[in-house]
Amino acid sequence: MSPSGAGHRVEYLITTVSKFDAAAPASTLAPLLPESEHSAAARFRQARDGQAYTAAHVLFRLMAARWLGTDPGRAAELEVKRHCRSCGGAHGKPRIDGVELSLSRSSDAVMVAAAPAGCAIGADLERIPAELFAGFDNFALSTAELASVSHSDISGRIRLWVAKEAALKATSHGLALDPHTLSIEPTSCGTASTVLTGHLPTGIEPTVAKATGTEPTVAPEPWTAVVRCTATKELDGTNIAWLPAPDGYLAALATAGTPAVTRLDLAELMPVLTRAG
Repeated sequence: MSPSGAGHRVEYLITTVSKFDAAAPASTLAPLLPESEHSAAARFRQARDGQAYTAAHVLFRLMAARWLGTDPGRAAELEVKRHCRSCGGAHGKPRIDGVELSLSRSSDAVMVAAAPAGCAIGADLERIPAELFAGFDNFALSTAELASVSHSDISGRIRLWVAKEAALKATSHGLALDPHTLSIEPTSCGTASTVLTGHLPTGIEPTVAKATGTEPTVAPEPWTAVVRCTATKELDGTNIAWLPAPDGYLAALATAGTPAVTRLDLAELMPVLTRAG
């Protein structure tokens, strides 16, 4: 089941909780998570948040199983490790040995991405809010970005935010590093407008990596933006690709290279579940 020719490749999946729930009955999902993650899902005050947690962690484990060649029915047995690069504690970006993974969830949508071991990646998905909290701009945007993005352009500001979150996840810095120290700039393939709109440069069409069902799977190539962070060399030069996302959401991938990107659908990642459903 592991992807063939995966040496320079990223796979990702974005879906909503409702679509995930429709893919298989809860009884089929239960064996795919260890008891500790079932307990964590049950602690959420809102049932929908617990469902989103369950969906994200099932998909995270199934993506790892896909890349490791593990029977997806044994996904619960995979050991998830966490290590904070700041304090050394057992928290931070989750990982499973043998594959690079990144996980994100926001409201009713979840995202998981995978790459070969040693190719650190970050993925972020955010719902576009009706308004941003006071102080967002000074917290999240660099001086150059403050001058270039309209205060009324919430979508453009969240697009910058998902790119930064993805980059900070890729290096495992997280929000221990101030996001305003990062600046998102177009690459030689991009333009200033791609940074705020996520559109590919004029004359460059996205390539169809795979199509299943009625929705084409789009590979957002080339990577059209880059992180500039002179104070943190590990982040400086990280590449950004914005991804197709459900209505009302924005999503981005970050990595040091420019690998091919393939979008999966639920039927590809959850074959054992879709057959059971």
